[in-house]
Amino acid sequence: MTQAAPAPNGSWADASAGWADAIGNSAARETSRPEAESEPASGGETSGLMAEKAPAGDGHAYDLELPEGMAADSRLLEEFTSLARENNIPPTAARKLLDLEIKNVRRQMDAFANQQNAWREEIGADPEFGGRRIDDTVNHARRALKTYDPSGTLLPELNRTGYGNHPGIIRFLARVGRTLREDNAFSSRVHNPGEEIPLRDRLWPS
Repeated sequence: MTQAAPAPNGSWADASAGWADAIGNSAARETSRPEAESEPASGGETSGLMAEKAPAGDGHAYDLELPEGMAADSRLLEEFTSLARENNIPPTAARKLLDLEIKNVRRQMDAFANQQNAWREEIGADPEFGGRRIDDTVNHARRALKTYDPSGTLLPELNRTGYGNHPGIIRFLARVGRTLREDNAFSSRVHNPGEEIPLRDRLWPS
């Protein structure tokens, strides 16, 4: 019925210059929210993006406003309103049911943000890939994506799902990027410029 807004911060894969600098302080930024917003108010007092009103004369006028930052699935909202009317659910009870769904969506949003923060902290503390090496890690991972996903189809999915921050994904892509860097240096000494190098030789130079 309700849909969470996109995550406020992407991953290193979105090419945002400040991603590496954000490690360590992103948790406070993503999870902080005024106390008044932590629980939806009952009785239709939430300030929202849209309202569904019953036609005059049907006995019920449903105030189904959604809090700021949430969008509505219009078909589900319409179905919910129809069911409420068919079952003669009072507007105050319908509001409480909607608020319960809003509370559930917000908990999912918080869980998603907390998971992203935990992943960022893990890769930031990694002795091989984090700390002062995080910038190199990001550059290597981007090089791997640019080389093996030139159409850019993988990058949006990494950002959409949040897996662009998964430590395993970052380590894997960074290692691939390192291989490309080392392979390019080796190839420039052995092959003539412009000569096509087989993928097998680029990945596993002899």
